[in-house]
Amino acid sequence: MLKVLTLWDVPAKLRKYLQDQLSECAELIFPDDFSENNLCRLVGDVDVIIGWRPTISLLKSAQNLKLYINPGAGVEHQVEIFKQFPQVILVNSHGNSYAVAQHSLAMLLTLVNQIIPHHQWMNQGIWRTSDDDAKSYLLRRKTVGLLGYGAIGQQFSRFIAGFELRQIVYKKRPLDLLPEYINQIFYGDDFNEFLRQSDILLVSLPHNRHTENMIGIRELKLLGKDGIILNVGRGPVVNQEALYTVLKDEIIAGAAIDVWYGYEYQPTPNTKIQDRPYSFPFHQLTNIILSPHRADSPEDDLIRWEDVIINIRKLSAGKDDFLNIVNVTEGY
Repeated sequence: MLKVLTLWDVPAKLRKYLQDQLSECAELIFPDDFSENNLCRLVGDVDVIIGWRPTISLLKSAQNLKLYINPGAGVEHQVEIFKQFPQVILVNSHGNSYAVAQHSLAMLLTLVNQIIPHHQWMNQGIWRTSDDDAKSYLLRRKTVGLLGYGAIGQQFSRFIAGFELRQIVYKKRPLDLLPEYINQIFYGDDFNEFLRQSDILLVSLPHNRHTENMIGIRELKLLGKDGIILNVGRGPVVNQEALYTVLKDEIIAGAAIDVWYGYEYQPTPNTKIQDRPYSFPFHQLTNIILSPHRADSPEDDLIRWEDVIINIRKLSAGKDDFLNIVNVTEGY
């Protein structure tokens, strides 16, 4: 039977769910003490670790470790560490893809239907202003560009399939099979043309050396004056100053952003108004939806743990075709 160690205070509901699902193949260890000394003592003979941001000393102590499962999609803070432990397979989890795709669609519809300004006017008693004041933007016959066609991009694509619009994809590598509602796919040197054809750009890419500042002022201008960008991948994929400039100067129509700049991957709650996760006054703009890195809510959704459970079962069965294996060389 496998030994599986968790690195955070797992809620009781999730503990029971994992135990029920893995009772035949794994002994789960839920520590009460998360000090480095205690974790290094517990990890000696475990086969699997589930958690965020392991330390080098912890991994050195895990002499029997075969599989490390990051419970979220982001692994940019882990790939350098795991280059030192090639015997351990690093996988991440795409269990939050439905929630993130749903949040992406909600932000898009909130932006294009001008929900927020009309809500604010209604609160002030202002009733049914004309289209001169924040008219809606119809999605019909628009083109949505999917920059990143992993779990989030694919789920978002399914959500919008009935919206009477075109869907195009930009990928680094060829795709074997595309659903019928994807109209075109672009590769390599076709990136500029992909952006020119995109009215709405969904960014769901990870942050690594290949994607940092991938979208700058030139790329944003290619979206055109009616262009909209949604970023639910990582903030630094889109250059911060460029994004602010094109919104302030109305070079594009709008943006909806859930991922930001200048904070760690797991942002801590704060109530200080001055502690904003960006360097430019995005909050002063009227053509942006600001979302505080919460697209993966609700965190108590148990279905999101399915790929974690599948991977542990695969290891128990002696298989190595794990879901979502991370290429630590490439960073994703």
